[in-house]
Formats: sequence, C-alpha cells, structure tokens
Amino acid sequence: MSDSSHRIPIFISSTVYNLVDCRAEIGSFLSNLGYDPKLSSESGFPDQTPELTPWESCLPVLDKCFMMILIIDSNYGKPFDWEGYKELFNGEKVSPTHAEYRFALHKQKRMIVFIRKELMTYYQSYRKLQADGNSNDDTEKKLTEVLPSHIDYNIFKFIREVKTNKPIPWIIEFENSLEVKKEIQHKLNNELAEVFLAKEKHIETLIKSINIVLSEMSEEKRLELIEKLDIKNELTTKLKIANDKIKNIQERMNNLKEEESTKKLELTNQINDLQSEIIALKSQSSNYRLFSTGSSNYLEYTNSIEAQCSLCGCHGHYDPTGNSMGSVTKCGKCGCYYCYSCMKGKAICDQCNLVFQN
Repeated sequence: MSDSSHRIPIFISSTVYNLVDCRAEIGSFLSNLGYDPKLSSESGFPDQTPELTPWESCLPVLDKCFMMILIIDSNYGKPFDWEGYKELFNGEKVSPTHAEYRFALHKQKRMIVFIRKELMTYYQSYRKLQADGNSNDDTEKKLTEVLPSHIDYNIFKFIREVKTNKPIPWIIEFENSLEVKKEIQHKLNNELAEVFLAKEKHIETLIKSINIVLSEMSEEKRLELIEKLDIKNELTTKLKIANDKIKNIQERMNNLKEEESTKKLELTNQINDLQSEIIALKSQSSNYRLFSTGSSNYLEYTNSIEAQCSLCGCHGHYDPTGNSMGSVTKCGKCGCYYCYSCMKGKAICDQCNLVFQN
C-alpha cells in the first residue's frame, strides 16, 4: 500500500469509548479502500500543536482532511472549554465530537453524518416537546423520564443543530457498521466524482481566461508566457515534430521530377504514416486541445466549423486551426474539403493533384 502522505485523509469523528470497535472497523475499511483515516484514538495520530489542549489538537488535523465522517450515537461526551478557538465557540462548553462538527461546518468541509436509528424516535419526541412551547428545562425533564439510561439527553440538542444548521450535510440513519461502510463507499464515489467534475469545469474556465490574455499580447510576450506556464508539453512537442517532418517531406516531393515517381510514392507513404501518428497523438487530448505556437488562440475546447466534402457531399466538422481531429479536412492549395472516408489515407488532393496540405 502506498504511503499515507499520498492518500486522501478522512477524519472520523465520534465519541470513543462506546464506539471503539465501530471506529476501528471503519478506519480499517477506509484504509483498504486506499484512504488515510484519521482517528484521534489511534496511535500515530498527528499532534503537532503543543499550545493546544489534547481535545483542541484534533481540529488542526481535521482542517487538513478532505472530509469528515461524523457518527452520532447515544453518548454525547464530556463538554470542554475551547480556549484556543474562542471566536468559534464563544466560551460555550461542548464535547469534542460536537466541536469537530462545528469546526468542519465553519471550514465548509464535506461531511457524511451517521445517526443511530434508535435515537430518532426519541428525537421526534424532543422536537414535539420543543414545538409545544416547553422550555429547555421542561423538555429535558419530560424526555428524561422515558429515555433509556444509556442515552444522553444532550445528544438531541446536538442532532437538532446538525439537522438545522445550513448547509445541512448528508445524514443517514444506521443500525450497524455494515450499513455505515456501504453508505461511506457510495458517498465517497459521489464526492470524488463531483470533485473531478468541478476540476474539469475549472480547467475550462481557466483555458478561456488564458485565451483572452494571450490574444491581447504580442507574439514575443505570448511565447514567453507559454514557456512559463509550461503549456507546450510533451504532447504538443511530438505534434510539432511530426508536422515539421510532413512539411519537410512535402517540400522534397514538390521538388522531385516527374520520372522520380517511385521516390514520390515512398515519401507519400511516409506522410500518411506521420498523419496517422498525428491523429493518434491528438486523440490523447480529449478534454482540451493545445494550439500551435503563433495562433491567436492557444487553448480551447471547441473550434470547428461545419463543412461539406467535395467528393461525396457529406457534412462534417473542420478545425480551421489544423490542430484538432475533425470529420473533414481542407486542402491548403485549392481550398477543397474532404472527409476522411474519401481520403482513405491519401496525401494527394483530387482537385489540384498536388501534395495534400492540411
């Protein structure tokens, strides 16, 4: 298994002593999935904040995590002062689990919340007593009369906060650790998918912004910025080499005499091979395309126009930059369009009978 520094950290928040086995099982489950679970009860839990109390030292660890899994059971936990985070807690004493929830909410962390199903029946009674106008003291007195001894009344105030503070996290009722693990895996898959989609959208926005900036620069400044951004990556370097080879071969072919047809055929085959290589390279860049140096636009998602094949009449899309796989292409000599089906790998334009230049 890879080192934990290369895995996504996930913070597990819950009371400890009544959920020891459940925490350990979930931690092991996440490790097996390739994540880096952070449990304050486990050895090796990072504590590099000597200025904080032991219970406060969990929060900097949580701050570095991708998300938090919060498990709410019957025990609320011991309330503590949070002197290191006065602005967040305003002198209120809350349990470590409660504090971790507030901190995660404050930091806008992703959260999955699991609440023991047994608690929800009593929570509905708690809500009804509150809705009927009972004071907090009266609500506690009346509810405590029917609560099982292992359920702490304060847990309902915590649940109310979780279920009403916005943004409200994803909340699941559970009965056993198997349900927890199943839901965790499902939710993590969704969360990662959302992250990747957001990243894709961010890249698209960034590309459009770079295009605007580059279009307002001189050629010299554009080249300088591209080198700094390292836009000309390995893929575009390979494309440039292949295109340069084609141009060189085309020049040699145009200088050949008519009687040197065998040599011309050999060079034509070389061009066909290089064009196939270029198509394969471009297909590797399916999300965005890198434009060649000298173009007014260097990065773009789509830049094609509809065109009609001069031979078969079919309609397709042509990329006027020459840096994208379109369904038709254009002869640089006579301006005719050809679909790839009609070209069939040929390097000679049917209209002008010269070496095909795209």
